[in-house]
Amino acid sequence: MTLSRYWLLVSLADGPSFLGGNWAYNLLNLAIAIIGFGFTLWQLYKTRKAADAARDSARQTVRGFHGLAALVDFSNLEKWAEGIILYVEGRDFGTAMIRLLDLQNGLARARESAGAERLLSKDEWSDLINNVAAVDSAISSMTTPEATIDAQLISYCRIAMVDVSKKLNGLAARAIKAVEPKPEKQDANS
Repeated sequence: MTLSRYWLLVSLADGPSFLGGNWAYNLLNLAIAIIGFGFTLWQLYKTRKAADAARDSARQTVRGFHGLAALVDFSNLEKWAEGIILYVEGRDFGTAMIRLLDLQNGLARARESAGAERLLSKDEWSDLINNVAAVDSAISSMTTPEATIDAQLISYCRIAMVDVSKKLNGLAARAIKAVEPKPEKQDANS
């Protein structure tokens, strides 16, 4: 046995025990240790609650950000649809086709964005995109050199784009509802 181990054993054997020496001092130390341990557990509980609240707040912030982004997207898409109506009425088919391409790409991006399935079902998204594609096809048929401009086809394009614009307006309204803060829950005790 080494000298340091021997010294440790002797000092432990000679040291005061809990019951020996100042028992009131030892009891006070024990009470302080128990209270300190309880306080530590209470602080851990409070920290856990604060972390949960912070996580919930972060999720709500992200949800609000996605809703705001959807609102901006749908508002822009609605403006493009209204612009296409004006281009069709003014028989500016080249610009209308460019805007239709932009609108189709914007709708595809909006459909793939977070939360899009909450706004429209897959079939409704397909119908909306197909309506825009049908208008694009109709306008393309009027832009060939040998094509004649058909008043009925222009009327169809206008009506279809008005319908698309109304649907986009409705999507923008749904996105606004998703962005609006929800009222805090009231406790039953208050």
